[in-house]
Amino acid sequence: MEYIIDIKEFRETNNLRQNDLADYLGLSQTFLSQIESGKRPLAQKHIRKLLEAGKFVTTMIKEKPLSVKQAQVSMDREVFDLLKNQSE
Repeated sequence: MEYIIDIKEFRETNNLRQNDLADYLGLSQTFLSQIESGKRPLAQKHIRKLLEAGKFVTTMIKEKPLSVKQAQVSMDREVFDLLKNQSE
């Protein structure tokens, strides 16, 4: 089973600007904007790096629906478990 995290919600919850999060992840602001709008995927290595970046709340983590909505990316079960444990 796959899970998703809402990157925009994560960024806003942690009071980060797109430039700040993009720099932290080693991405351009334009690329992060495309991820948030659902036009580009985010690599697992970047999702793992988000674990170090800030606060997660359980509403950001969901089972992947049949069609992924904008501003969401897939993650594997290991990352999901880490995020869930961190948000508790």
